[in-house]
Amino acid sequence: MIYTIDAKGNGLLEVMEKHLLLESIEMNIEINKMFQRLNKILLYKGINYKDLKNSLVPQKNRKEILLVFDSTKIEESFYGKKIIEDLLPQFGDDSIHSVKVGDYVGGQDQSSNILLLNLLKQYIFLPESIVHCTQLFFVYVNNLSEQQFDKFQKVGEEISSCIGAVNLTYSSYLKDYCSFILSGVFIKYRKKVISSHEDDRDDEDNINITGYPFEDFNYEVLSIPENLYGVFLNYKIECNTTESDKKDIYYSLTSISKKPKNIIDFDVLIEDEKLLYLRNEKRGVLKRLDYMGISKSEIELRIKSKIESSYLYNLNYSSDHNVSKFNVLLELTDLEHEIYRVVISLHYMLEEKKLRVITLY
Repeated sequence: MIYTIDAKGNGLLEVMEKHLLLESIEMNIEINKMFQRLNKILLYKGINYKDLKNSLVPQKNRKEILLVFDSTKIEESFYGKKIIEDLLPQFGDDSIHSVKVGDYVGGQDQSSNILLLNLLKQYIFLPESIVHCTQLFFVYVNNLSEQQFDKFQKVGEEISSCIGAVNLTYSSYLKDYCSFILSGVFIKYRKKVISSHEDDRDDEDNINITGYPFEDFNYEVLSIPENLYGVFLNYKIECNTTESDKKDIYYSLTSISKKPKNIIDFDVLIEDEKLLYLRNEKRGVLKRLDYMGISKSEIELRIKSKIESSYLYNLNYSSDHNVSKFNVLLELTDLEHEIYRVVISLHYMLEEKKLRVITLY
């Protein structure tokens, strides 16, 4: 099973397909060969790919945080190093997270600057010293429990250069923007850090090219060839899908199908027996979403409308049963008008052009 594929922030797959004139069948083979190589490298370095799941796939009951820093308050020119140095002691020894960083960049004109600052003001208070968005440096961390989230919020208040923390768990314009400007720098896996290294290095090498002082805090640094890291280990911050995301979805489907078809043209299917099971065994979820009293076709339409703008996770093809399936994480509004995250597992039925609901939770 491939937990996620990033063809939005990494152009390798599209370059391979176009310049080598590869058909989808050949792309399917190449993607899975790359994935096998990644697994081999990780196992050689003492990591089981399965153990990284929570850092690669958004978890419905976990939180995501964005810490905002004023880089002008840091004397070092490499202000990112100082910021990561302040944050590393705050991670628990056994926790697993993806960490992404980046400057709050935008257009060079004043109108773009005002627009970006006003966007951020909707979430945190900006002091008068912040006159341009490029003063700001972001650190994003996923897979946080309530306690971990509160801890990072409190730590942010204690770091002089930190001017605020944003709950980035649910969809927002700021989250959409961050999905484009932040780079995946490392995965924190217990007392190990997994990052990338140049592709011309040996697979066995472990090199810290980030410049961050992981070793000073007793972290073991493991590195993966950049192209493999970028495709399979770079966590995607979810956003409302764009044209670039359509390619991302296409290559995700190519990993589990030799002749992928666009799921936008697919209908959602809930079989009668499945609906009966869901109403009995998943009653709490359906009731919270007000799905108990509406027709099967209405539920199918509601799910379809959300799937069209979702990323695909847990990509799996079973050769024994010739079945391709994947998960989506949907944000729905419940009866209390609160955002409720639901994971739906779907059978990708190519010939019938249907997405059959396996389960939801």
